[in-house]
Amino acid sequence: MATIKVVNGALDVVMIDGQERLALRGVIDSMSLTSILVPDYQREVLADGKIDVLKKALTNSRVPDIDLGMRGSGLDELGNGEFLLRDATYVIDGLQRTTAACRLAEEGVVLPHLGAIIHFDTDEAWERKRFEALNLGQTGLNTNVILRNFALEHSAASLMYGMTQDKKFVLYDKVCWQQNMRRTDMVTAITFYKVVGRLHSHLGPGKSDPRSLARTGIPKILKRVNNATFTYNVRTFFGFIDEAYGLSNIAYRQHAVHLKTSFLLALAGVISDYEEFWDGNRLTINADLRRKLAKFPLQDPHVKDLAGSAGKATMILEQLIIDHLNANRRTTHLRKRDWIAPDEVSDVEEE
Repeated sequence: MATIKVVNGALDVVMIDGQERLALRGVIDSMSLTSILVPDYQREVLADGKIDVLKKALTNSRVPDIDLGMRGSGLDELGNGEFLLRDATYVIDGLQRTTAACRLAEEGVVLPHLGAIIHFDTDEAWERKRFEALNLGQTGLNTNVILRNFALEHSAASLMYGMTQDKKFVLYDKVCWQQNMRRTDMVTAITFYKVVGRLHSHLGPGKSDPRSLARTGIPKILKRVNNATFTYNVRTFFGFIDEAYGLSNIAYRQHAVHLKTSFLLALAGVISDYEEFWDGNRLTINADLRRKLAKFPLQDPHVKDLAGSAGKATMILEQLIIDHLNANRRTTHLRKRDWIAPDEVSDVEEE
């Protein structure tokens, strides 16, 4: 493991979560910048244009210190304010500033002056909490990243994330767990959580905000339905979306009505609330229902407007879907459940 040299350094005691911790404050030697490691919980590096802005800031002025975590206590004091970090050191906060400084150092035109505070004896769990604490108060950290990181500490979140990493799942590599959506992403992790929760909301608190779903909502649902059946239901729902409306040949997802959050929530809500879609706790969409749902008028201007709206739009869409399914049924209308699990809706705004 390459060492990292810190100059103009001094040991300090910092207070974090009510506890005093020993830390090192100083400037990262430009030759050591590439030795700073990037952990999995980090967001992705921003576009070149934004990194260029940070490069100019590093060249012409000072930027805030970055936050590093050394997973060990291998510190050598060399004297004259110089220190060597001998254990693996990860960037907790300041990935973009670190990237900009690395690029400046590679260009060799100017030596970047990047200050840092280094915490000792950290581990990934501690760093993740520090990462979220430093970023949640800013506009930078997307909830998609938080939900991805939850997979490392919550079994339900691990199940949710794991599904999207399975090549057999229709949403494989199509759910955004990053800061920004890629061209291949069809839905955000936020939407994925909301829709999956609503699909199972007759079994537990599926209408909570995604963070609450990851921590408590889905675990409560999983007490009534096992992991295998839960996964099967999610696969079946999104498999039907692909079968009826298509996922693989979408050129512009922003124009795909069936990928709008309000429409997905409305469809998941109808399926959850009506008995015809279920065999016990197992999702079963018969051929007649599949055929009728596939003919739902997605391109109707009113439907498109509702799908692109929030709030009560989802409830209106649910009723339109129900009316569509009940059309031409004189005596065999859909049967709504006698009991629906109580809502546990958080007031946390996710989007």
